[in-house]
Amino acid sequence: MREFFTDRAQILSYMLFLLELYFIEKFLENKKIRYIIGIFLISVIIANIHTAAWPLMFILVLPFLGEYVFSLYAIDNVTRNRIKKDEKKLEKLKSKNCDSEKIKKLEESIKLDKEYLNSYKPKENGKIIIKKNDNAKFLILVLIIIFIRRIHDSNRKIAFYLFYKSII
Repeated sequence: MREFFTDRAQILSYMLFLLELYFIEKFLENKKIRYIIGIFLISVIIANIHTAAWPLMFILVLPFLGEYVFSLYAIDNVTRNRIKKDEKKLEKLKSKNCDSEKIKKLEESIKLDKEYLNSYKPKENGKIIIKKNDNAKFLILVLIIIFIRRIHDSNRKIAFYLFYKSII
């Protein structure tokens, strides 16, 4: 009888992990709250049926988080941020009536960066394209909340309740 419960927990965990990946993909596509609720419910179910596999949920999310972190440092994103920063500097310099040479250099720099962005095309022929997805910020927040909630549950009565009831 013990082997049946072990196998069942693993098989169910695999299916739940696949469902979790589906919910994460869908959430990153269209940021609907129902997918976050699904991720949270899957976390609760995995914690109740196969507690040892619960930390793997965060390992499955690492590629999505890694893509977001790398996208922050992608060339086009860095250029956009530099343009925004330079435009703010330019406004300050113009409001202070500073040296016109500094203003001209800054305007030229902004112009070159904008030309670069217009000509920049990511390569799609067999290369990995990293795109920034702002929905990943919310996903990170939800995962932190799930993790803190799970760690905070020191008695783990909730985690083992369904497992205990299924045996008896």
